[in-house]
Amino acid sequence: MDESTRSELKQLKEVNKSQNERIKLLEQNIVASHNLILSVEKLAMSVEAMAKEQSKHSEKIEKLESEPAKKWTNMTKTIFNNVTGAITTTVVAALLWVISQYILR
Repeated sequence: MDESTRSELKQLKEVNKSQNERIKLLEQNIVASHNLILSVEKLAMSVEAMAKEQSKHSEKIEKLESEPAKKWTNMTKTIFNNVTGAITTTVVAALLWVISQYILR
């Protein structure tokens, strides 16, 4: 082998070594990218599950917040009905008393 061929062979070996190192680095980057993609996918699934759970909690909170208003409404209806019943009973009793006084005379 002559000197130019040896030099060319040496350059080819160096280029080959350099390219092999670059390929190795690219493979490592691909593995790291794949792992990152899997992590992001897991995170997205976790966030989706968390959003569903938050929605359930929001519905429960809404129910809990509306409960005092329902109780207040029921209480005011009960008071109104009791007062109306008492007034009606008093009026009917007074009318009966008046009628009984009229009949007894």
